[in-house]
Amino acid sequence: MKKGTTWFLAFLLILALALTGCSKESSKTENAKTGSSGGELKANLRILWPGTSESEKNVALKLQEKVKKEYPGINIEYLFLNWTDIEKKMTVMVKSGDAPDLMLIQDVTNPVAMDALEPLDSYLNDKVKKENYIQASWNSMNRNGKQYGIPGLAIIYSHVANTELLDQVGMKVEDLKTWEDVIKASHAIKKAGKSGYAMANGGEGRFTFRDFMMVSLSNGITPDMVDDKHKKSYIEVLELFKELSEDMPKSQVTWLYPELFKAWEAGDIGMMHTGNYFTPNLLAHGTKAMDRTKPFVFPAGPSADQSQVMVGTVGISMLKGSKNKEAAWKVIRN
Repeated sequence: MKKGTTWFLAFLLILALALTGCSKESSKTENAKTGSSGGELKANLRILWPGTSESEKNVALKLQEKVKKEYPGINIEYLFLNWTDIEKKMTVMVKSGDAPDLMLIQDVTNPVAMDALEPLDSYLNDKVKKENYIQASWNSMNRNGKQYGIPGLAIIYSHVANTELLDQVGMKVEDLKTWEDVIKASHAIKKAGKSGYAMANGGEGRFTFRDFMMVSLSNGITPDMVDDKHKKSYIEVLELFKELSEDMPKSQVTWLYPELFKAWEAGDIGMMHTGNYFTPNLLAHGTKAMDRTKPFVFPAGPSADQSQVMVGTVGISMLKGSKNKEAAWKVIRN
């Protein structure tokens, strides 16, 4: 418990620092540039924020507290939503002339296409610049040479295995070197009375897509490669899921992450996908699974020479329609 809790708290701290950005000294520097002090600048900011878990809300509250301490005149109101609803809510608000000030974002493509985001290039300085970030994450928020978001977190995805269930069927994580090995382990765990593989198939497919993307990458393709050139590889991915489907719990058609992680904590699943959000999602249900969980990269498929790891980015963007852009940048930058 102690080790898992320490990792969890460290994760929250890192994300909070990444989103708020920098030190008090850098805040003083920017105040000197703008000619405003923390006590003079007043604004009521609205932020679209993914708040379906306690960990997400805790990070939001830490940011709110930090901003309030630095800039007492800045008030933050969070609009907590599911990730899948954030872009929809933003679209409605922008079209009605009631744009929020900031939003957490994973993909800037659609908001940029509808001219909803403020280019941040003119705000950048020595403290917030491309060289200070993971280049892939920074570039993912750039369109047509303009920067529309500041990365806060790189999400590394992988699969995890229940080492106790693998032990019971005479296998180890190190044995999972091919798709055939994964199938063999899954079937054996199912035969022993547990689910060999599981997904969260409920909702609008957000979590199902992650499994599909990760396994597709392991076979050298992405889900949008539907041309004849990649037909064979695509069919191989579909056939793999068909093979694994008999080992999956039937109830997963309604599952989101809470149900998936509850089953993982109970020790009912042999393998599933996750990311560096694993610990906070698991701690909502317990800590017993910590010691029996081991990550692994899904092995390369029959049409790939090597596997690939899926990496996502979470960042923060300013809305073009914001009437509080100076204050909004201070929240990004702090």
